[in-house]
Amino acid sequence: METQQTYRSHSHKSEGAVFLFLLMLIAMGLAMMSGCSTVRTTAERDNTVSFGQYRSFAWLPPDQKELHNNITARNQATLIQNAVDKELEMRGMAADTAAPDLLLRYHIGQQNYTSYHNEPVYSYASPQPFFWGRRMWYTGGGFYPVYNRTYRTVISEGVLSVDAIDRKTNNVIWRGVSSERVDNLANMTADLPKVVQAMFEKYPVQAQTSLK
Repeated sequence: METQQTYRSHSHKSEGAVFLFLLMLIAMGLAMMSGCSTVRTTAERDNTVSFGQYRSFAWLPPDQKELHNNITARNQATLIQNAVDKELEMRGMAADTAAPDLLLRYHIGQQNYTSYHNEPVYSYASPQPFFWGRRMWYTGGGFYPVYNRTYRTVISEGVLSVDAIDRKTNNVIWRGVSSERVDNLANMTADLPKVVQAMFEKYPVQAQTSLK
């Protein structure tokens, strides 16, 4: 009788551990899915400059060869410039190609980096009395070895940077950078307005009104 109670106790503990482990896997999966859609932004500014003095802006010419040969690049250029124009207009600035206070330029590209993560692996071979160098996992029917396996993943990111340049000094006074995970740089096109908006949340002058 005592042996049966001990077995049931081990069985209940094992079921609880399995349930907890499954919950952890689900939580990790949700975190990874949410992480994939997150836009990460950073910004640098010249702390010696008063940004309230700038009232107008104009774009520097982009790489015409790239725009001429690439339809996606042309579409992205339009989206980026329109989105940046909107953000600056919401901050009281206006486009002026004759004598702008700020000159703008952007760069969009793709970069890859390698990520490593460990996942537990379970061996369901016939129970053995000893397993060296591995943790033991009890399933109610015996003890089984558990060990970690390292997975290597190459992650691609689309990166957009926008520079604001003081026309009189030719100094870059602000640089915003946004990145998000994409398999192909063309897939970033639809998200560009959202990417620019997230970037300009770090601009030194806050938006005053919302433009439709």
